[in-house]
Amino acid sequence: MVPCSVARASSVLSCEDPRREELATVELTDYKLVSVAEENEDSKSCVGTEEHVEQLRLGNTRSLRGVPRIAIGCAMIGACILLIWYLGSESADPPVGDVVSQRFPAQLRTPANITWIYLGNGCFWERQKSYVDIELNAFQFHRSPSDVTSITGYAGGSAADLVCYHHSGDQADVYSRLGHAEAVAVALQGTARQQMEQLKVIAEDYFGSFGGDFGRPDQKMDQGAEYRNVVGIPGGVHGALFDAVQSQNSRGMVLKEGRGADEDELQTVWVMDSNHFGLYRAEQYHQFHSNFFGGGYPRNYTQHLRHTQMELGHIPPTGCPAGRHH
Repeated sequence: MVPCSVARASSVLSCEDPRREELATVELTDYKLVSVAEENEDSKSCVGTEEHVEQLRLGNTRSLRGVPRIAIGCAMIGACILLIWYLGSESADPPVGDVVSQRFPAQLRTPANITWIYLGNGCFWERQKSYVDIELNAFQFHRSPSDVTSITGYAGGSAADLVCYHHSGDQADVYSRLGHAEAVAVALQGTARQQMEQLKVIAEDYFGSFGGDFGRPDQKMDQGAEYRNVVGIPGGVHGALFDAVQSQNSRGMVLKEGRGADEDELQTVWVMDSNHFGLYRAEQYHQFHSNFFGGGYPRNYTQHLRHTQMELGHIPPTGCPAGRHH
């Protein structure tokens, strides 16, 4: 729900102010409806202006004394509801630049001292939080909020101009239809040795998230190929980083070479060649999102860190239908 307000000037009068009763006599055409909140706000507000109240007192505003106040109020509420419905309906984020910008690590040029990898096992919200915590706290990374690189996305499926989450429009660009799985990309940075050590820390957390039955943290809730286990590294099982991944396989998972659009198999991790199967960045509302089970994530993650990343241009719109962030 997108809140709406009634406004005419920079100074406003809240709905709780008793003087708002005087606004009921103002002709409806003196108002305009405007959006006053970001996508993640759920409250509603209806405000008038100090200037308008003063005009009422001086008799400089036309009145509708012959019209019941309840009729005016109902009309204003109806207009608010219509605007909320319109703005809350599914719409597309405007793409920023070439749509290829949604694709990484493949198809993007990066400095020689940076290697993009991705990992997926179940819902990407919980996995992103884990990798962000590692980036911020593990001494192998020790990054600042502005340097965090963990980004949710879709990987392991067919190439496309646009890959999106489930929506009500044309299903041709939906990630599950294209054979992709939810995943999180993380940048390894530094010398070859430093990158290897960073990958080991990430891989240790990844394999440690599987249960004794080889199930994912959300195995009973998120099922199907779109939640399958994937690890994307340059070269896949034939790449230089595969040994580091293999060394942290504490659960004895079966590591198989990914062919694309693979099935969800218990105790199996599909190792993808990220040079061929790149990750497509997920929509803004899926970035730094609160988990759907257990305790919610703190605002310094879901709000502050997300806003920092948005301001830096790290998570621009993708061109996919927008949704609500929590």
